[in-house]
Amino acid sequence: MVGIAAALMSQVSMNVGAGFAKLLFPVLGAYGVTSLRITLAAAMLLALYRPWRKPVGRDAIPALIAYGAMLGLMNLSYYQALARIPIGIATGIEVMGPLAVVLLSSRRPRDFVWLGLAVFGLFLLLPLRHNDGLDPVGLLFAFGAATCWSFYIIFGKRVSGTLGSNAAPWGMLVAAAIMLPTGLVTSGTAIFSPAYLLVGAGIALLSSAIPYSLEMEAM
Repeated sequence: MVGIAAALMSQVSMNVGAGFAKLLFPVLGAYGVTSLRITLAAAMLLALYRPWRKPVGRDAIPALIAYGAMLGLMNLSYYQALARIPIGIATGIEVMGPLAVVLLSSRRPRDFVWLGLAVFGLFLLLPLRHNDGLDPVGLLFAFGAATCWSFYIIFGKRVSGTLGSNAAPWGMLVAAAIMLPTGLVTSGTAIFSPAYLLVGAGIALLSSAIPYSLEMEAM
């Protein structure tokens, strides 16, 4: 029950943060918001867990790098989707990633019931009564986020078994190292202005620091 509660709380926190993040897209763009969020979240998690007190074994490094890379690309793809399609549809598609992992690792009938409910929920979100349709690029980014999320879970399961709670801060640091240069190239040093740092800190807390710590607990 603790794992289920942690996973549910993670999703609530992440989607609230995504709603606030979308407000910064017009000024910083999806790349800038992604790099700001991940960099601040990495700083928060490193300060909270201080993972350097326990050295990382060499055998865990490849999975840790893959975990961090998937974490960064998942967030970037998701924010690119949010910039083009409604948040409900983007999130619904992204959730298909972890559901696919569940179905591939289990054959219990109730797992297929959960998949059916998720597909039905996504169908209800589609703008079937409108003729403008959905941005195909946004849909591609959403499916890309789903793919990254599935690999994030696979590699996250590996690193959580060896690093425990330290997996989240180290993985976020890897993601920040990948995403921050992109944010600086696209948005410049504007992402570090005091106003954006304040809002970004809230987004990082809600969308990264809290949910990824909870997901490590669940895994």
